[in-house]
Amino acid sequence: MNYSADGTFLGTDVLTEERADEFRTYRDTAMAHAVPFPEWWAKHGERRGKS
Repeated sequence: MNYSADGTFLGTDVLTEERADEFRTYRDTAMAHAVPFPEWWAKHGERRGKS
């Protein structure tokens, strides 16, 4: 997805089918390192404003 400097959505790039496996690998890597949000929030969510 493409955005301008002020955050306005400009559009998307449609990638070729040949690159699908590459992006599935990125997805799979992200999912392998993901933490359920409630678990993450319990550990990190209340740190706002603390040093």
